Amino acid sequence: MTDPIRDGGQAAVAVLGVTLAAVHVRHVLLMSDPLLVVVEAAVPLGLALGLVASAGWLRREGYTRRETGYVLAWIGVGVFAMLCALLWTIGHELFAGAEMAHLPYLLANNVTGGAVVGVVLGSYDVATRRRERAYEEARTEAQRERDRFATLFEGVPSPTVHYEYVDGEPLIRDANPAFVEVFGFSEEEALGRSVDDLIVPPDRQDEAAALNERLDERDLQVEVQRRAADGTRDFLLYTVPLSETSDHGFATYVDITEQKRREQRLQVLNRVLRHDHRNAMNVVMGHAADIVEASDDPSVRACAEAILSRSEDLLERSRKARSVERALGEETRERKAVDVAALVRRRAAAASIDGIDITVAVPADPVWVAGNDLLDVAVDNLLENAVKHAEDPAVEVRVTPGNPVQVTVRDDGPGIPEEELAVLERDRETQLHHTSGLGLWLVTWIVRDVDGDVSFRSLEDGTEVTLSLEPADPPGENESEEDGGEARGTAYSDAS
Repeated sequence: MTDPIRDGGQAAVAVLGVTLAAVHVRHVLLMSDPLLVVVEAAVPLGLALGLVASAGWLRREGYTRRETGYVLAWIGVGVFAMLCALLWTIGHELFAGAEMAHLPYLLANNVTGGAVVGVVLGSYDVATRRRERAYEEARTEAQRERDRFATLFEGVPSPTVHYEYVDGEPLIRDANPAFVEVFGFSEEEALGRSVDDLIVPPDRQDEAAALNERLDERDLQVEVQRRAADGTRDFLLYTVPLSETSDHGFATYVDITEQKRREQRLQVLNRVLRHDHRNAMNVVMGHAADIVEASDDPSVRACAEAILSRSEDLLERSRKARSVERALGEETRERKAVDVAALVRRRAAAASIDGIDITVAVPADPVWVAGNDLLDVAVDNLLENAVKHAEDPAVEVRVTPGNPVQVTVRDDGPGIPEEELAVLERDRETQLHHTSGLGLWLVTWIVRDVDGDVSFRSLEDGTEVTLSLEPADPPGENESEEDGGEARGTAYSDAS
């Protein structure tokens, strides 16, 4: 950015150097003694030219208006000092009766020397000020970082400690308020103590010692039990070393006690209710079937057949819930490229039943998408739902290449109720708003797990469900996508 005052100051240095150089050139031309030319004119001429060059150096180094002012001030000090020395010399020579014919050139020599000394001292002064300013800025920034970190450390809602690993023990160097509150130790009691001595239960000491050997791992996460102020609780422990060569790090304890208890209760309830539900429905269905066979009363038979139909529906939901639990309860599946065109053809053939016309419109060439082993389960559910609700009866399934790749299943049934679509969009059910089955939830979960999307559209003559999937590159020659998809589809069909 242009600064007239700064640029003018630097130009003044150059003008001073050029003026003094001109004087020294004239002095050289007037002198005949080679030794005097070198000592009294050539050296000052070189210094004057250096003064001209220094003006460009000041600009190249980005000297500011203030810094240029410092250099000019030091030039003034240098010139003043040299002129004072010159006056003392002149006075001495005049007192001795010497002639002063060379006085103008002597004056130019002293001004040149003073100016050069001023530039050197001024540059050193600016460099010193820059170092001091950089140090102060760094110190201020470091203090701000410490303050921000301290605020973050103090504000972390989960218990967190700054530890130092000494002689096989993680010693507490700092603890946030959440640690003090959860574990019941004051900060003074905790500082300098081993984390293991404070909060590890006696029967977990060996486990903690083994964990200490892994503290240098980045982003270590492990479930542990620790002694809190209100008893032993379950925590998810996160440890983060400050660096690979440092013995310092941070450990955060996220309380998962209630979460684990809920999971255990749900597992027990799910297992008990599912078992009792299946047994009870089998009994109900048996009695309903006996009534249908034994009764001659049409109204009684109709009621028994309704009971039998509804019981079969409940058992089917129970089986599907078990399949969902088994499918989604597995560990995260590896992403892989899936030929969705071949998958749709295969699953449509498996879903075809007498009286239902399934129209398949897919490209002849492979259409690769990012998927996993459950993608065919999602397609199975859509086809099953369409076949179940088709009225004409007609079901259409098509694959549209692009970005994203779209898999669309359309039927001519009554459509999905608006309240059920609203539930899926909210991603949660309530007592008053819920879906009538698990199929649509399962489809939504599977597709979102591979970063896809599901859209539902109710038409005047049916329902259209579209899966939007990310395109993928074809797999390598050694990958067997076809076998994996077929195996998964068969397993699901048996389980349902």
